[in-house]
Amino acid sequence: MIPTAGDALLKFRKSFTNVQNAKNAFNKFDTDGDAEINLQELKNGMGPNFSDNEVKAVFALGDTDQDGSISFLEFAKLMIPTATDALAKFWKCFRDMKIVRQAFKQFDADNDGAITRQEVIQGMKVSGRDFTSEEIDTLFVLADRDGDGQIDFPEFALIMIPSAPERITKLKKKFNNKAAVEAAFKKFDTNNDGAIDAKELTNGLKNSGVCLTDQEIETIFAVADLDGDGQIDMGEFCQLLGVGGGAKVAAPTAGGSTSAIVAKFRGLYKTIDQVRSAFNQYDVDRDGSISKQELEQGMVKSGQFTAQESKLALTLLTLMEMVQLTLVSCAIDVPISWPTYSNLKQNFDF
Repeated sequence: MIPTAGDALLKFRKSFTNVQNAKNAFNKFDTDGDAEINLQELKNGMGPNFSDNEVKAVFALGDTDQDGSISFLEFAKLMIPTATDALAKFWKCFRDMKIVRQAFKQFDADNDGAITRQEVIQGMKVSGRDFTSEEIDTLFVLADRDGDGQIDFPEFALIMIPSAPERITKLKKKFNNKAAVEAAFKKFDTNNDGAIDAKELTNGLKNSGVCLTDQEIETIFAVADLDGDGQIDMGEFCQLLGVGGGAKVAAPTAGGSTSAIVAKFRGLYKTIDQVRSAFNQYDVDRDGSISKQELEQGMVKSGQFTAQESKLALTLLTLMEMVQLTLVSCAIDVPISWPTYSNLKQNFDF
């Protein structure tokens, strides 16, 4: 234990009354905008009223993963003890990515791909979870990284799986230039299709030399897959690791794009059995075709698509079309009597 650590920390904490105040200070200290504070930035931010030893003591307490910098989460936990208590309470409820996904879907009442403070409050009430307004405010300040007043799924995942941001930081340090990132991408992309799927990312990261759990890798994939198409392209990979290069990644929209939805379908339903099962789940009235309502409700209910995405998928209406969509590269004959195009015209006035 550093002798001056306790006194220095108490002295520094007097400047911060709440999480929002701590966030404002963090952004001010982070002069290079890399979302981390190094020792020199902390020293500059703390000012002349703290000695070098006091600054070093606070830095040592804040840098919990000992990676040479302090993230905002580390900073908030250090400065606002109640933030640690609130986060611990959230983490106890949301222990793994499956639960995190389910909770986000439940909270996102309007299916726009992001959750508001009011949606979280309502979702907590419905699920019977006991969180105060102050605790939910803490969640929003910590999770809303882009400051837009909403939390999208990557932001939600990063705050609920707290070790993931630290692992991303370690990956950034390992692949710290454009050439290294592009080389890693090509190595991870084992089938050379220009994109990394979840399995390729898992295998690549486990061979990267950075110790990662399956849960952390799943979180990293969710954060990197900006357009939600079930794959990571070069641009997304470069953005994840904080370097320029690769194809430019368009900002994600609430509804996504048709091509992204097609790619997502292909990733989810790769075999005849998977396609048949999905079609049967969507075809609620068992009439051999999927209506607009069945398609929209089925896609949203699956937890894999937003309501906006379902509205763009009206070409995926019959099992024949789903097979053609998902198995376009497979030269196979399917010995099944499929719904006809006339059913499609009848249902959707094409």
